[in-house]
Amino acid sequence: MSLVRQFAETLDYTWVLSRALYVVFERRAEVVRGSSAHDWRAALNRYRAAVEALIAVLLPSLRPERAAERAREARGPEELDALLEEVLSSLERSGLLVRQRVLEVGEHAGDV
Repeated sequence: MSLVRQFAETLDYTWVLSRALYVVFERRAEVVRGSSAHDWRAALNRYRAAVEALIAVLLPSLRPERAAERAREARGPEELDALLEEVLSSLERSGLLVRQRVLEVGEHAGDV
């Protein structure tokens, strides 16, 4: 495989992961905003579905152990959050995710 093709496939996969993560974070925000018990349960189910979709697009080498089963069995957002954190750590270790770090120095502390 040529270097150009490999680079293009990496960019495509990174875009897919980025979009999946965006949906996951949107669904997580809905859980916080759920006003009634019914709204909260529906939002939790949408969040679970988004996490399951993210896990489905991950390469097997990037998936946490028993990730799909753990997502299905999760009873609350905290369990899904923990699983998502494992996914994010795996993506970071592989170089597909760069978490922003801010160095606080001088009068412009916190500026990026």
